[in-house]
Amino acid sequence: DLLSVKPTVLKGVPGFWEQVARASRLVQDRELAILGGRTRVLCCGAGAISDEVADFFRGCRLSSGEPVQFLELYGGTECGNLACNRRLLNHVKWKLLPLEGVSCVAGDEEELVGEFVVKTGQMMFCGYHGRPSLTAEAFTPDGYYKTGDVVRLSSDPEGGTLVQVLGRAKSSIKLANGMWVHPETLEDMYRVAAGVGLIFVHGDAAHVHLVAVVDPEGSPSEEGLLAEFARLATAADRPRHERISGVVLAAVPFSQASGALNGTGKLVRRTLYRMHEQAIEEKLSALRLHAPLAHLEPRRSFAEQGGTSLDA
Repeated sequence: DLLSVKPTVLKGVPGFWEQVARASRLVQDRELAILGGRTRVLCCGAGAISDEVADFFRGCRLSSGEPVQFLELYGGTECGNLACNRRLLNHVKWKLLPLEGVSCVAGDEEELVGEFVVKTGQMMFCGYHGRPSLTAEAFTPDGYYKTGDVVRLSSDPEGGTLVQVLGRAKSSIKLANGMWVHPETLEDMYRVAAGVGLIFVHGDAAHVHLVAVVDPEGSPSEEGLLAEFARLATAADRPRHERISGVVLAAVPFSQASGALNGTGKLVRRTLYRMHEQAIEEKLSALRLHAPLAHLEPRRSFAEQGGTSLDA
């Protein structure tokens, strides 16, 4: 019971901090009394968290006036800590592996995109016990550990390198129009929408649209969720191919018992797709015939928003 323990330091996964932020906002609690009122250091790991939630906690102060520190930690069991608050730690040596159809230079010449591989010295693991083939797959020929993450690296104005995790290399999606989508990044953004408990974003090479399977909070409508998603996407200036075109409301809550979540609370993507395959495919087929135009922005060109001659 947090109210009786009153921790001064607390660690949690993104889903936990999203629930705390949501509950704190409801009662206008900026002193984090919900956590016991003494928690001055909050640590988030095991996944990315939205800027909106992180900024909420960084704006909190305890009743004593002491500011709250919110630390976003990035790393892995095999390689140890890699970054704090998106700044790479000094001991990390890194390289980027190119992705099919994606330039390593992203827009600004100071930004690089690719699959992140690292060396962390004494923090590195030696391999998986009794599984030599799996160990060999985990490393590049020159000894860098493959994190499996697709990241964007940029220069930190204060010195060093900033890292933004875009998604997992194995779950990145190339749509029918040739555009790449990193579903984890979009799930982080859309998860804060009103009416959303958890969200699974699906797309594939046969379609140009994205469908979201939503484990709802309350009783939201599909139309209301689409409007919320459009609002968030517009606020974040997301291109057309990263916008949600269809919604499926999950009949069964996402949970470890159903196989939808793993032991750390992350989505099990294959299981979620199998559970909702029929509804997803029906939604994608309907979108192909009757694609919504409401989310197109008249001031931007069709091509800028991910449109192609196939869409037209």
